[in-house]
Amino acid sequence: MPGYEVAASFIRKFAGTVSGSADGVRRLGDATPRFQGWNLAPLAGIPIVGLTVVHRFNTISDTWSGAAAILGDALHTDGETLVRAADNYVAAEKASKATIQQPRP
Repeated sequence: MPGYEVAASFIRKFAGTVSGSADGVRRLGDATPRFQGWNLAPLAGIPIVGLTVVHRFNTISDTWSGAAAILGDALHTDGETLVRAADNYVAAEKASKATIQQPRP
């Protein structure tokens, strides 16, 4: 009876892709723009409307940044889980081959 026929290298490549996606999402979250004091000059002529727009924009930016952090952490964890799964498949295949190759009494 053959052991597990699993291409662990494909699982590891996919895990690398997932981890790369996690890094990309984290970078996007870190690069989320926010209005600060220095870039409010164009809105100085209409302070009440400008501050409302800035507050909404910053709230959306904060929400996106938080969601990107959560998604990045989830993708990073999933990538690590996939690597462990590939290791488990390899270990199971080795154990299966060792069991099959043992002589029977």
